[in-house]
Amino acid sequence: MATKNFGGLLGDALNYLQDPNRTQQLQMVGNAIQQGLLTIDEKDKLFQELQKKAFGDSKNPMKVTDKNALDQLTEMTMGGPMAFASAGMTKQVGFDPVKMRSQYPDKSPPVLKFDKVKQKEFLAKDLSKEALAVQKASTAAQKEIDKGNYSPYFDVEKRYFAEPSKYNLKGNTLTDAMPAKQETIDKYKAMYDTPESRARLSQAYESGKADPMSENWYAMGQLENEYISRLGPEIGPQRFKDDFADAMASTTGGADPTSNYLMGSYGNYMRQQGADIPKNAYDLPYPIGGRFASGNMAMYDKVVNKGAGLSAQDTPKRFNFSANFLGDMGRSTVDEQMMSGIYPGMKAPAGSSYGVAEGLLSDLASQYGVKPGNFQGVTWKGLKKVPGMPMIQHVNESIERTARITNQTPEQVLDALIRKRAPMFGAMPLGLLGSMQEEDQ
Repeated sequence: MATKNFGGLLGDALNYLQDPNRTQQLQMVGNAIQQGLLTIDEKDKLFQELQKKAFGDSKNPMKVTDKNALDQLTEMTMGGPMAFASAGMTKQVGFDPVKMRSQYPDKSPPVLKFDKVKQKEFLAKDLSKEALAVQKASTAAQKEIDKGNYSPYFDVEKRYFAEPSKYNLKGNTLTDAMPAKQETIDKYKAMYDTPESRARLSQAYESGKADPMSENWYAMGQLENEYISRLGPEIGPQRFKDDFADAMASTTGGADPTSNYLMGSYGNYMRQQGADIPKNAYDLPYPIGGRFASGNMAMYDKVVNKGAGLSAQDTPKRFNFSANFLGDMGRSTVDEQMMSGIYPGMKAPAGSSYGVAEGLLSDLASQYGVKPGNFQGVTWKGLKKVPGMPMIQHVNESIERTARITNQTPEQVLDALIRKRAPMFGAMPLGLLGSMQEEDQ
C-alpha cells in the first residue's frame, strides 16, 4: 500500500506504522489511547510532555509529530498497561514503577536515636513514604518467590563457573599475605591449625555437602555469559569483573550475599550517574544498608571508582572473593564465618596472617579432593547452618523482585542492569538498613 496517497489524519501515522521496528510499539500506543490509559496526573509531568510532543497536532490526534518522543513514550508501555498508566499505579501502590527503573526511592532526613550500649545519640536512616511503599512491594514479591511462584531467570541446577583465563589475576595470597618472619608464621599456624579447628571445619564440610545447593556457590558463568553476549567479548568480561566480581568483593564486609549484591549494584549505579557515593549509612537509599554499609561503600569508591583495585597482599580476602567469582577456585575466601571454624571469637585473620589461615583450608580441601574455593563454599554453609543458596540464586531473586517492582520482564531488568547499571531491589527490613549505629562509624 502506498501511504503517499494518504494525508491529513492518518498519513504520518501510517508512514511510521510501516517501519517494521515500530509496528508493534505504535499498535500498543494506539490500543492504550483507545483504552483510556493516557489520563495523566499532574504529577506525571514527564509522561504528559512526551504525549504532547509525540501527538502534538490537536486536529489530527493520530499524527506523529515527534518520533523521538514516541520512542520514549512507547518504551513506557513495554512493561504492560500498568506501566503505561504510571500515575494510576503511583496512587495504587505508593510509588511509580517506571521511576524505579532508573532511580532509587526518595530519601528522608536521618532521625536521632540513642545507642544504649555506647550511651550516646546517633543519626539513623529513616525511610520516606515512597521507600516504605517500595519496601512493602519488595516484601510481597519475596513472599511469592519463597513460595516458588515465579520462573528463575537462570537455571540454578545448570550453574557453571566463569572462565578464569579471561582475567589476568596476579598474586597468590598463600605467599603474598604472610608474615615476613618464620617465627610469626609458626605462631599463627599453632593458633589456627589445631586438631580442634580441623574437626570443626571437617564437620561443617560434611554437614554442608549433604545439601546439593551448597556446592559450586561461586558458579557465575551464566551471568558472565550475559555480559559477554550483550557487550561483546572484550568489554563483556571487563564489565563482569568490574560490575560484579570486584563490586561484590569491595562491599562484602559483614554483609549477607543479598545485601552485598545490592551494595555493589548501587555503587555501579552511582558510577554510571557520575555521582558521589554518600559517606554516611543514613544517606544511602532503600534498599542499600546493613552492617558496615558506609565502610563497604567507601571501599567500593576506593577500589572501583578511584582505581585502587584489589591485591593479594593488601586486600587478600576481597582479592580471593573476586577471583572465586571469576572462576579461579584454587583460592579460599577466609571471612568472618570461616574464622568461626578456624579460631572462634576472631572475626578476621590477625595482622598479616591471612595466608596462614587460608593454608589450613587448602590442606583440608586437598584431603577431601576438592578445590579450595569449593571446600570453603560448602564449609561456610555448614558453619552458618542455613539452607544452601548459590550466589546465582541471589541474583535470580533480585531480578524477580526488581521486575515486579518496576513492572518489567526479568529480561528487561537484566538488560538494564548490564547496559545501564540500573537499580536493583531487595526486601530487607529497616533494622538491617541502618536503624542502628554502624559498628564501623
